[in-house]
Amino acid sequence: MPRRLARIAAVLSPVLSVVLVAGCGGEGAAPSAADGSATGRGVPADDPCRLLDDGSVEALLGTAVAGEPRHSTVAEGARTCAYDAPAGGSLQVIRLPADLWARSLPAAVAALRQGPLAREHPELLAKVDEAAALIETGEVIGAEEACGHFSRMLEIQGLPAGRRQIVNLAPSAAAPTTVSGQQCVDGVFSSITVAGADLPAPEIVEDALSRVR
Repeated sequence: MPRRLARIAAVLSPVLSVVLVAGCGGEGAAPSAADGSATGRGVPADDPCRLLDDGSVEALLGTAVAGEPRHSTVAEGARTCAYDAPAGGSLQVIRLPADLWARSLPAAVAALRQGPLAREHPELLAKVDEAAALIETGEVIGAEEACGHFSRMLEIQGLPAGRRQIVNLAPSAAAPTTVSGQQCVDGVFSSITVAGADLPAPEIVEDALSRVR
């Protein structure tokens, strides 16, 4: 089945943009068993570093991991896990409740309004705009509702109705330096981003996303 790629700049909230930068290039402390019961690589049971097994990580990076994974807590309490490849590539994984992702929906909607596709879907835009206005007043929307708005934003950008996952090549499909996948399923937002010269095929990212639901 052919995979459709689309730009997702408007879907990536400012919160998650900070997360992606921090995870792919910043310093992070290695997980320790003192944080909780260790599993897999010796990381705590609630740590995002346990979401992918070694095989999935190596498939995404195209090589074995260099050193231990790094995790951190950044904006809005989002936790990330970052892996480094010997040749300099990097992988970041994030998984958080969708209602947390939704806190930055107002900024995401504002960015989406700047694109031409928003004018083609006024009814969908009105729905996400209404939710964004509620959030700006301090209201909290549920995690499942947040995933619904995530899906609507993908539809505004040209994906089929009901789509809950997207993979994007940046800065362009012709000369990408990053491949990033996001999904919002069952009230949970997940993101996988790989940066470097040797990028995985979008299908590999989609498969990895299916493992972190």
